[in-house]
Amino acid sequence: MLPDTTVVSEQSLSYILSRSLKNRIPVLGYAAYVVKKGALLGLSCDYEDIGRQAGELSVEILKGEKPSNLPITVPKKILLSINIRAAKRIGITVPPRVVKEAYEVFK
Repeated sequence: MLPDTTVVSEQSLSYILSRSLKNRIPVLGYAAYVVKKGALLGLSCDYEDIGRQAGELSVEILKGEKPSNLPITVPKKILLSINIRAAKRIGITVPPRVVKEAYEVFK
């Protein structure tokens, strides 16, 4: 799923998730709340870590580095959320090691 409010509304989200569970189709969400509502799993950014990265880039700029010389950065921390109930409904077994590594697990 894309985090785009022109496509995903509460109504369309409910429809997509209910149809996916009924048809046993996994949905990859973009935030923990989507996983809590019924998506199988979600990957999201750790916004505190992104803020830290932005601060590090700001320090380099304040030291005189040209912004155009700084590398493009990507999030260093990705948070995994898993919905065990949704996995069971669509017939997927989530390995215990994956559950252990998850940031949030919804049962």
